[in-house]
This record gives sequence, C-alpha cells and structure tokens, in this order.
Amino acid sequence: MNKIIDVSMFNINQLQQLAGVNDENYRVLEDYYHVTIMEKHGQLTVEGNKNKDVDLAYLALSRMVNGLVTNQTITPYTLKLEMNAMKQGETTLDNDLTQVNVGRTISGKVIHPKTKGQAYFVDLMNNKTITFALGPAGTGKTYLAVVKAVTELKAGHVDKIVLTRPAVEAGESLGFLPGDLKEKVDPYLTPLY
Repeated sequence: MNKIIDVSMFNINQLQQLAGVNDENYRVLEDYYHVTIMEKHGQLTVEGNKNKDVDLAYLALSRMVNGLVTNQTITPYTLKLEMNAMKQGETTLDNDLTQVNVGRTISGKVIHPKTKGQAYFVDLMNNKTITFALGPAGTGKTYLAVVKAVTELKAGHVDKIVLTRPAVEAGESLGFLPGDLKEKVDPYLTPLY
C-alpha cells in the first residue's frame, strides 16, 4: 500500500528542511512506522506492508508539511514528540501553537511553543506572578523562561533579570573547586547564559 503527498509548492530549501540533514527526518518516520518514504517529481510517497503503519506515517508526514507551511522548525526531536503525541491522541504540530509568541531570536524569527505543555507553561508565565516548572530534562523549561525574561526586559516591563539556580554538586564540594565564588557557580549558570 502507498499514499502520496504533493510537495511541489515548496522550494528546495523548504524540501531540505522537511527531509532534514541527510534525510534524517524521513529516516525517523521510516524506522518508527516501518515504511519507506520516497521523494520524486514534487511528490512524497509513503510505502509499507501494513495499512495502519502507512496511514500513521502519512498523517505524521502531512503534519510535517503543515508545520513547514506555518514556518515551524522540524527536527528529529520534534518528530519524535509528534509521534508520541499522536500515539496518545494529541498533536504537537497544531496551528494553534503558532499563535502563541514567546519572543524572537536574534535574527528576528518568532519563537513558538512546540508542545501543548510548553504552551501551557507560557500561558502561566504570562498570567501569573511566579511560575514553577517541573519536568524532564530537555523539555524547554529553562529556554522558555529565559526567552520570556529577555522579552520582558527588552519591552521595558522589568528593569533587570536576576539569575538563580541551585548548585547541585556532582560528587565534589564547591568549596574545593579553584577560583572565586563566580568561577565556582558559572558552570551551573551556563544553561541560563
């Protein structure tokens, strides 16, 4: 069984972003759903032995194409988030997430939440005085908080940003590290910088 998606409206740079570095995005889908994805003459073909796998891969690929239309960044990481969300009956590449603006990069690109959890976190930061975020590493907690803080500073809503972070020691006492207090604490603040 196979399904076809028309991608003839995209330029070469957009198609490269869709495929990823060395077609890595396609390989993530192929490995996860046990399908083959081929690009030829402005069409993506999803082929596989099981109808369900082809349908799910086609749906994920369609959402990737929609994400490309709305200028969302597509990486193997965001694909895995999307596939896990699809498994739970949710989506992460929904258009409503692009309506939430957290801030801008140095080059001016708008930063959007990538998941509903991130959108919820941004909403809480927008509407509450203090927000605590707990969750696994790599889910964007620190990144979104710093982007929000810098955006508020640039807008003039706050006068300064105070960085704090617990120093969780990894087998050695901070007192035994060389240098002054700033040199001892800097490695713990690197993610914030």
